[in-house]
Amino acid sequence: MAKRPNARLLELPLLQNWSCHNCGGCCKKHLIEITEAERQRIDSQGWNAAELPEGLPPYVPLGRTSEGRYRLSQRADGACVFLTDEGLCRIHAKFGEPAKPLPCRLYPYVFHPTGKGLVVGLRYSCPSVIRNAGRDLVSQQDDLKQLAQETIADWPEEIPAPRLSDRSPGAWPLVDVLIAALLDELQQRDVPLRLRLVRMAAWTELISTTNLTDLTVAQLRETIRVVRETVAQLLPDEQTVMVAPADRLTLVGFTQLVAYYTREDTIVDQSKGWAGRWKLLQDILVYTFRRGRLPDLATDWKGIPIRDVEQALPWKTPAADELLTRYVVTKLQSRAFFGPAYYHEPVIEGFWSLLLTIPVTIWLARWHALARWQTQARRQNAGPDITSEPCSIQAVDLEAALARVDHNHGYSQALGMRSVKSRLRSFVRRDQLTSLIWDITRES
Repeated sequence: MAKRPNARLLELPLLQNWSCHNCGGCCKKHLIEITEAERQRIDSQGWNAAELPEGLPPYVPLGRTSEGRYRLSQRADGACVFLTDEGLCRIHAKFGEPAKPLPCRLYPYVFHPTGKGLVVGLRYSCPSVIRNAGRDLVSQQDDLKQLAQETIADWPEEIPAPRLSDRSPGAWPLVDVLIAALLDELQQRDVPLRLRLVRMAAWTELISTTNLTDLTVAQLRETIRVVRETVAQLLPDEQTVMVAPADRLTLVGFTQLVAYYTREDTIVDQSKGWAGRWKLLQDILVYTFRRGRLPDLATDWKGIPIRDVEQALPWKTPAADELLTRYVVTKLQSRAFFGPAYYHEPVIEGFWSLLLTIPVTIWLARWHALARWQTQARRQNAGPDITSEPCSIQAVDLEAALARVDHNHGYSQALGMRSVKSRLRSFVRRDQLTSLIWDITRES
């Protein structure tokens, strides 16, 4: 059990930059709950109907069963009431950044305990995070420490160490050893990303079968070293690796998992009532039976037959490797994949869920690429079968897919359901986790 983290002991991601580029995306997708102090501050700012769009009030009750709790109002299209057409915040423009609610000032940063201090992470639902665009985080350290202090103000005095696995209680030093080994494996850039992912899945499955808290730090480090070396000998390279294809039950479970990652559930979605729920049920059936047409996700992300998406497409480029590796590294360094940050999952089980975000991202990127390719073909007055350029996954497809995945990973209530957690454990119990990663990330 550790005391409340010290915000001055702040660890920063090593591979990540960020600055806001005023795209306004975060102000269109997120419901912002405000504290009583923030509500009173907004009242004191004196907003009137003439200053806000559609005659909306600055804030409204959070929900029918949430007495005394409030959120910022949202327009009919889901955008925050304070968002201008130029992608700027009215509160920020009129009163300065400190006058905004804490969630607005915090995004895309997140803070998680390390046992002694805090570590900062970033959400890849932000396009600037995905593109690694902006100032390095070291130059923002003072601002981050201030944000961290405000974030942890209402945290409990004692922070329990997360469980290492379903079989192992928690101990912060052992968590650090495990994360260090995962980072070391992931950063071996001479090994193809696909093989790194499968190796990590394999050796974490092996060590999850024992009670790791019976080991000292030195013993755990040595155990992981031996298991990693054994797995590397069994899985030496992409050409000679023999991984059985995922079975039908696993593929059905996977496409159901993909369905949860496609949702955004904005205020617009929630306001569709029974018609929206009926449409959602129809969409779920497409993912479950793997037949039919996928729904439109956005104006530039049209629905296509699900069978088309299940065909492999080229995706491996240095830029793709950099982006997906950086994503997983950031999640590992920021401890954003276990404990309260991820539905109170243990470290190893949370890591398996993190691993699965990569095949989910590749699957969604295929969909985005095919939809984009077919749209371009129609614009050229040519059928998709005779367009001159073959379809492949481009940077724009991976970025769109990863942004949608990380919008939900650790934040969607659906992904925290017991049935979803049970599905993950079923993959592992039936020796399907490595098969699934290997199968979905193939290029042919």
